[in-house]
Amino acid sequence: MPIKTFDNIQALSDWYDAVVFRSISDDTLFVEDTREHRWYRYRWTRGKREVKFVEEHAGALPLVMQIYP
Repeated sequence: MPIKTFDNIQALSDWYDAVVFRSISDDTLFVEDTREHRWYRYRWTRGKREVKFVEEHAGALPLVMQIYP
């Protein structure tokens, strides 16, 4: 079960012990839960106050770039 919100990208990366990626097309964030081998999609809330869970991502990732660490 994914965590619903994080204060920042560092906390998101630390929780999953994984690299955080950002989609080039729509700025959503992707992180892999390496224990469960699942990809989760997150999005910044308004004003970039916190990172919120959107959905479990199935299939191929869109074009992304690594943003943390």
